[in-house]
Amino acid sequence: MTKDLAYYQKAFSTLRRNRENGGAPHKPILLLSVLRLFQSGDLLSSEIKPSPLLFHTFKHLWIKLVPASVPFNPTFYYPFFHLGSESFWKLVPKPGKCIPTGIGSFFQLNDCVAFAIIDRSLSDFMMNPVCNTILEKTLVEQYFNIPYCSYTQISIPPLETALIKQIVDSGVQKNKMVARDADENNYMRGQAFKVVIPQIYDHTCAISRLRLNSFDKSISMVDACHIIPFSESHDDSVGNGIALCPNLHRAFDRGLISISDDYTVLVNCNFAEDSNSVFALSQFEGQPIKLPYNESFYPNRDCLAAHRARWGFR
Repeated sequence: MTKDLAYYQKAFSTLRRNRENGGAPHKPILLLSVLRLFQSGDLLSSEIKPSPLLFHTFKHLWIKLVPASVPFNPTFYYPFFHLGSESFWKLVPKPGKCIPTGIGSFFQLNDCVAFAIIDRSLSDFMMNPVCNTILEKTLVEQYFNIPYCSYTQISIPPLETALIKQIVDSGVQKNKMVARDADENNYMRGQAFKVVIPQIYDHTCAISRLRLNSFDKSISMVDACHIIPFSESHDDSVGNGIALCPNLHRAFDRGLISISDDYTVLVNCNFAEDSNSVFALSQFEGQPIKLPYNESFYPNRDCLAAHRARWGFR
């Protein structure tokens, strides 16, 4: 069978899903989210990863399209996995893993699934603005009680704004999550931490001022560093983060350097180095660090004090 646009319109109109309570909206919303990312240029290939941006788009479209009275939960892993039963969506396992017959949590999905791959012809249609609109209109008119012209007015807030709020509020929210949603929210909050911390430091190492401007968004020379290790604190809040280049990230995690309450660099005395080297840590002693543009994003002084105490700084 030729997989032309009409083929995918029919496939999108006949999705396998739970028919109770008017039908589960998960698959249509995830496909609408994928179409949105192709429209914005954030997706450019047939590989679909369970990324923070896709998660963010899915959650926001759910809020806009699904009435609160509908007895379904906006669980992201569910449609990502179960779209594998459709002819155009194939799950690709991580090395050494296999795709299970069923799945019950986001961590299970993340453990075994590397990404989903859609038909190349479908990704070509999704990249074409006219075809994208036709597929989008098909989903909206088939599954949702909203005029398509109204759907097109739904805007998705910038991911960065939502992620910053998410990890700023993480300490408040983490105990309020429903258990079934906690794992994917926790995972995505961790991914948000990796995205947002470099951003609020302008992709610049707070100590060395190293910065790389790259047209490839996947290339970065700074890491999102936890001041108190996440394994101990389970804290992905902004105040427990700082942007450091990889060598200084490692030095910080091993207690060779720390930061004072007035945000200057401290260098430990428990190691020897070539002070003439351009890579010497001693060159940063007493220097003020680069701070975020917003004071509310500054490193938390209690976290810094805990780091200093851990590694024996006075």
